[in-house]
Amino acid sequence: MQNIVEYCQVNRNPFYYHFQDIPALTEYSIQEWTEENSKIIVNLERRSNALP
Repeated sequence: MQNIVEYCQVNRNPFYYHFQDIPALTEYSIQEWTEENSKIIVNLERRSNALP
């Protein structure tokens, strides 16, 4: 935990305000990563389908 808050340069209170614990942060991070990459894949597929 200490490494995470030091790396993010935040205190523990803001961390716990947003996340219950480290597994909650992990789940959130995976969801965000998945959503962002899904958008990229959809855009690439659209571009690919638009090619002559």
